[in-house]
Amino acid sequence: MAYPGVKPATALMPRAEDHPSLLSLWLSGLSLSLSFLHAISLSRALDLSLSPVTRLALWLVVLSPSVLLAISLSRALDLSLSRSLWHAPRLLVWMAPRCVVSSSLGALVVLALVVVLVQLPSRCAASAQKMYTLTPGTAQGFAFNAQGQLVFSDGAHACVRAWDFVSQTLITVVGSCGPSNSSLAHSVDDIGNPYGIAFDSAGNLYFADSMYHTISMVASGTNAATLLAGSHGNSGYSGDGVAASSALFNTPKGLSIDPLLNTLYIADTGNHVIRSITLNDGMVHLVSGTPQMPGNGNGMFSSIVNYNYPDGVAWDATNSRLVIADTGNHYIRQLRNGVVQTLYNFPMDQPTSVWVDNVGTIYASIASIIGGDRIVVTITVSTAVQVAGGGAMTGEGIAPTEAMLDPAAALTDSNGVLYIGDRFTGSVRVVGLFSPPILVSSPSSTSVVAGSSVTFTSSATSTFLAITTKWQGTPCVECIIHPQQQHTHYRHLAAPIA
Repeated sequence: MAYPGVKPATALMPRAEDHPSLLSLWLSGLSLSLSFLHAISLSRALDLSLSPVTRLALWLVVLSPSVLLAISLSRALDLSLSRSLWHAPRLLVWMAPRCVVSSSLGALVVLALVVVLVQLPSRCAASAQKMYTLTPGTAQGFAFNAQGQLVFSDGAHACVRAWDFVSQTLITVVGSCGPSNSSLAHSVDDIGNPYGIAFDSAGNLYFADSMYHTISMVASGTNAATLLAGSHGNSGYSGDGVAASSALFNTPKGLSIDPLLNTLYIADTGNHVIRSITLNDGMVHLVSGTPQMPGNGNGMFSSIVNYNYPDGVAWDATNSRLVIADTGNHYIRQLRNGVVQTLYNFPMDQPTSVWVDNVGTIYASIASIIGGDRIVVTITVSTAVQVAGGGAMTGEGIAPTEAMLDPAAALTDSNGVLYIGDRFTGSVRVVGLFSPPILVSSPSSTSVVAGSSVTFTSSATSTFLAITTKWQGTPCVECIIHPQQQHTHYRHLAAPIA
């Protein structure tokens, strides 16, 4: 029965004879646009950090169901080009909310697939990274030598050391570190506070001494340092365009080498400038900054820009640029083609060192000036990502972002392992995907008279880290196992047998 003024429910639904097929094209575009916008908005809201390639794939995936939706609607409504546009507004009112709902659901489904297939594996891999202690030593600068050893300046012990991964020993390269595990003779040089270090293509080692305001060189194959630039114990500014032996520096810290030009870059921190030494002729040059005049400024020629106690420099061969930790200005900056540009600003933090890997990724150690957190970050186009530090935990095998750090320097190797000079623990820390070590002992167990000794042969694999062992709760006498070796003998005190 029909009541006056009340339309049947079917009258509110679009009818096939009322709507042209041109509307299916419009609906397809609407559904496509909404799906794409929803997906991008949700990705940003969820901080998925999708790459351009992933976003293009996402767009293509969203495109397919949108087109299929429009085709299905067209067939379901039996749309025809011969129909008029008279009832188009009513169709739009009926269809628009449905397009919004369908596109939103489609975007959620697609994003769920992206998270599962793209984001989740990478985030799980990152979360599987662990931090361990490699060796004691307060590293303030890192570099690998030609033998693959990790060389670092030990500021707390006034020397330069090297960690040998094969023998698992700590070698004194130069300086009076005190007892070391090295069988090599080394000179006792008067070193105050070694900071940045670098190697040239010939294997010569250079290090900055921020206490004595000098740059020294250790010739390849030797263990003796010779003065390259500066006056021992005397700070100042002079010597641009003259021999390095006649120049004065003030608290030099960061060092880096451009191997193509054989040029050593120096963060002359106390003079607020970046300088260089052309190693072919030994001449000193002002690279960027206004001597003894701290300040800031961007997009300016390198000769008139100001820095504020720049601590670190790193040559980026991939992008032909010099990356600078402008510590007092809270900036990570780059110098390219004579122009200085700020890459990232840490308003409440101070970058103290920089390192650039072989693909151009910047690593920086950051000191917070309002809290106790110290972190290591990677920096790409206007983005900084925390990779270690900022937490409150100490110990071995912890997640890197949960660790409490005071990083002085950072470096990565070709396998992506991150090395951190941690002043908080006075050690070199490593971050990577380390498999659990497999420890084998022979014999596996034995009984002896209480108070006597027994010798076990132990071996470990699947890690390059040293392992501390205990035997039935009693600390061993010699308890460092070197897994790179085939076997090592250890003597354990036998516990009393009840």
